[in-house]
Amino acid sequence: MSDDKHMPRQPKWIARLIDCIHHHWHHHAPCSHVNVRAFWDEGEKAWRVSASPVFQEVLGGPDDGKKVWAGFLFEMGDFSWSPGVSIQEQVVASYCNECTPYPKVMAKGTFEGHPFLLHVYLEPIADTEIVEIIDTIKKEIREKVRMEDQP
Repeated sequence: MSDDKHMPRQPKWIARLIDCIHHHWHHHAPCSHVNVRAFWDEGEKAWRVSASPVFQEVLGGPDDGKKVWAGFLFEMGDFSWSPGVSIQEQVVASYCNECTPYPKVMAKGTFEGHPFLLHVYLEPIADTEIVEIIDTIKKEIREKVRMEDQP
């Protein structure tokens, strides 16, 4: 169990960095969310930000109940030229049993002078929940209502 008392509070610039990530993320199919997480990495002395596609569930039609996700394009080049962003290193990692459970693009840089590590996962993280419903009956995409959010 992590001790949240000793975790640094997320600074306001992280929200601006996340907005910048969203701006450069383009879905190839109907989808309105990106799974973004940020935490302080004491070993790297930087904020680690991860971004990945979200899981969706199909409602109606022949794929009813199927768990899917929308492909995407992340404009790493344009992101790296965004105001306030400076990238010092970039690498791409494939799936590897020993070290990388998911393929991803990684960047080390600064945003508004603050150090960050960015991990852009090329597929959803397996243990994440379904975030959106693709309703083929009403022809809409909507956020999935979680059981703990219901009255």
